[in-house]
Amino acid sequence: MQLKIILSGLLFLILLESCSDQHFYSEREDIENGSWNYQDTLSYAVDIRDTVDRYDIGLKLQHSKEYGFENLYIKILTHFPDGRNLSQTLSLDFADHTGRWYGDCRGDVCTLVAILQNNAMFDQLGLHRFQIVQYMRTDPVQGIDQIDLFLDKKSG
Repeated sequence: MQLKIILSGLLFLILLESCSDQHFYSEREDIENGSWNYQDTLSYAVDIRDTVDRYDIGLKLQHSKEYGFENLYIKILTHFPDGRNLSQTLSLDFADHTGRWYGDCRGDVCTLVAILQNNAMFDQLGLHRFQIVQYMRTDPVQGIDQIDLFLDKKSG
């Protein structure tokens, strides 16, 4: 009987751990008053210590249900340790054509997870800097509250 209780408790702890957000890297940038201007650049810095591991790179975006668009255009600037730079424009889908939100919505707030790249490899050691700017036709964009950049290390 006591062994059953211990095993049940251990199983609960394992399940709890597997449900938590345990990222190799995660950094949140808050957007003041949910109003994101062109000049408000979100900045992240990741220190890469090996060139063998692979990562899933993603964003976790929090927005209000009052956000007025089906998508969000962003530009991601990547600055590599050797001085090279890369710029990429992306459209992140927030809702379908009927207005149904894709993210997990609770109350007036929705959270959307978008994987930007699966199985990414870094070929340089050192500090990799990422900057995200809003790239919509509207300035400022209203209803975006925060954006987390995360990297999940792939196992195996």
